[in-house]
Amino acid sequence: MAHGTADANPTTTYSEATELSGIYDSIGVYHELVPLEGAGHGAWGATVDGKSLSDMSFDFLVERQNLNVE
Repeated sequence: MAHGTADANPTTTYSEATELSGIYDSIGVYHELVPLEGAGHGAWGATVDGKSLSDMSFDFLVERQNLNVE
């Protein structure tokens, strides 16, 4: 999950993402929460350490599924 820390949308606040992360932890679901520092709602163009969200998602799936991608 990637979520803007400054998301002011009342139905999708950052605290909702941290709560969901806690629920996943409590039931043993592997996940990652990437805080998008200072980003608001709809931060689709965000990058983290030079990687786009789609690249990060792809890397997550490749790692978790033990895929060999050439």
